Amino acid sequence: MTGLETVKKREKEEVTKEVPGWLEPERNPLLNSVVLQVFFEHAPVDILKNCREVCKEWWKLSLGRFRETHKIVMKKKRIDKYVEWVDLPNDPYGFEKHPFSKYKVEKDTHRPGFKRGVVTIQEFWTKFGGRMKQLEIKREWFDGSETFRRILFELTPNLEVLSLCENGYEHCLDDEIHNEFFFNLGNVLPRPNLKSLKVTLLDGHSETGLAGPVGGREARDAISLEEYLPLSWMRVLAHFPFLKELLLEQVDLDPLEVNYDSPEYEELNIILFMIRHLKVDRPATHFVLERLNILNAQKEALYEFPWNTLLKLERLGFPLTSLVFDVGVITDEQLFQDLLQLYAATLRNLTIARAPLAPPFTTFPFEVSLEFMSELRLYGPIAPNMLFLKYTPNLKLLHLMKFDAAKKPYGIASRKVSEASDSENEERARDTNDDDEENSGYDGDGEESDTQEVEQTPVPFNCLHHHLTNTNLAEFGQILLPKLEEFVTDDEGCTTEQLGALTRVMPNLKRLGIGVKTEAFRVICENWTNLAWLEIRIEKTNLLDAAILGLSFGMSKQPVFCLPHLQYLRHLKIDMIHTDAAIYNGIFKLPHLTSLEGNCAFSVSEAAFGDLVSKFPLPLSTISRPSITFN
Repeated sequence: MTGLETVKKREKEEVTKEVPGWLEPERNPLLNSVVLQVFFEHAPVDILKNCREVCKEWWKLSLGRFRETHKIVMKKKRIDKYVEWVDLPNDPYGFEKHPFSKYKVEKDTHRPGFKRGVVTIQEFWTKFGGRMKQLEIKREWFDGSETFRRILFELTPNLEVLSLCENGYEHCLDDEIHNEFFFNLGNVLPRPNLKSLKVTLLDGHSETGLAGPVGGREARDAISLEEYLPLSWMRVLAHFPFLKELLLEQVDLDPLEVNYDSPEYEELNIILFMIRHLKVDRPATHFVLERLNILNAQKEALYEFPWNTLLKLERLGFPLTSLVFDVGVITDEQLFQDLLQLYAATLRNLTIARAPLAPPFTTFPFEVSLEFMSELRLYGPIAPNMLFLKYTPNLKLLHLMKFDAAKKPYGIASRKVSEASDSENEERARDTNDDDEENSGYDGDGEESDTQEVEQTPVPFNCLHHHLTNTNLAEFGQILLPKLEEFVTDDEGCTTEQLGALTRVMPNLKRLGIGVKTEAFRVICENWTNLAWLEIRIEKTNLLDAAILGLSFGMSKQPVFCLPHLQYLRHLKIDMIHTDAAIYNGIFKLPHLTSLEGNCAFSVSEAAFGDLVSKFPLPLSTISRPSITFN
């Protein structure tokens, strides 16, 4: 090997090392599903016939990893085939050597009903239950507690992750409620493998909901789940003492109208109380949650984070490394500060959402040091500016968004909370007596306490709030985040000065999503040369042409579009590319670009557009061009 070849090989290895893990290409092309998909879509039939041996080799190489990582969806109409295949002699389908470990059991229809589904097929659970490590049961119907109990506690002994999503459950009878709450914990056989539990309940008020609860308020307080699950929280959680992750969705369903006599997080508080009860007389290693997601524990936007929920979390003392929650519209800053302080020493990942109906918290994060935080996501009006970053010196990921419908589906919920927040001279009270653990801001008789009165007046909120615009750049420039590799914000029109401050604070970015002014794009290209992922929103739609071809838009006439490690480029404005030269002299010159999303203008020729689509095909890329129709 010559010296030049050695240098080139070393440079290639160095570039590969710098590529982030989420973009690293497959080493064996036979294991790359994208390669196979493109190949089988475009290859003629005659060639496919000659590729039989290649397909056999690919099957041998990829089967083990495919079975390990792929989630197989089990529907009732397919069950008989799988049960038959697993019993065949000599294991021709490799179920013994390479068993599936991730399963999703889902009814064929999109709403639960009384029709029997996969959960009732005993033979399937007997043959496949022991192979399951991850299981999601969605929109199924459980016709009694016995079926539910056998699947969860007997037939799936190796489960590590369990997800129960929007299923229908036959209600407990009145005479079973007492037995479901009062039982001998010593008779419970623990399931040591299960580490993650997700529960998403149905909205009883929606069209997909089932019948209402049985037994009245007293029964609800005792069993808490009779409307949805055939077992109590006590019974369910008792079997999973080594649970590390708990995700709860729609366990607290708001009434049709905002009603302060119905406290927030009532069901969540019951769950936390049950966990505390189960921890009594148990080893210290039991029921120690590390990841808690209660963002959608209440389906609708949270009006105020309850003090009694904070008290329960304090008493439990979980060493949380990951926390996802809705902080509430009018939540007191002191409560928010106490919640952050509670987990400041352990938190690594934090996601906070808030309905866009109030101004940000003025002093977030309230001088609480979050030095161990590596990932922070803020959705909604939480931080007034970006000076809070002085308290998070070791961040690796930062998302600042106005809201994220995927994280917290506001919409109608926001309007309901907005109606409540607009009521004039609203008087509310909170009783924070530690001895009354079940108190939710009201006294024991259900009447409002007069210990504290808070007058609520609607405060206008600027939904176009920009974090960078409100940041003192001189003070911001004193912060340094050397570990930060990913920064995504929905701030728009960031200036050259603001981008310059960002490059000094975050010098080592590899992933960036931001909206900038035309002249600010040059700052990105000159300072963040290690970018591998770029999602850009630019004021003038033909800026990429200006950058690539050296045209003038308040910029130097020297080409600046030089990002040697860029692998993903997305442009969110109309008409990303205006000229053929921008394609051939710019986009095609990026050596590692593999994914491109954007639009071409009318001025791009059909030939250039065709070459662009050929180089960046689906599904990794999405490129469009408006068509011209002549009448």
